[in-house]
Amino acid sequence: MRTEVSKFTSQECLDLRGVPCPQNVSQLLLRLASMDTGRVLEVSLDRGEPYDNVMESLSLEGLEVEDMSDKGAGYHRIKVIAR
Repeated sequence: MRTEVSKFTSQECLDLRGVPCPQNVSQLLLRLASMDTGRVLEVSLDRGEPYDNVMESLSLEGLEVEDMSDKGAGYHRIKVIAR
């Protein structure tokens, strides 16, 4: 699910660039599980398969995601609300 850019305010960050699949998904889900409900996690991900797999996993988990990617950055940034 994608939402308006202004909806989320990052409260924590996780850099998963260079972390292969499925470890990036596991690390992200573990981090979210350790966070208080309603906290926002900003995540940096490599383009391509890492991004695609993480987005699919978050969707399957029913988590709300905001894509904040900058096309010139060479990677994706997303924000996820912990629940």
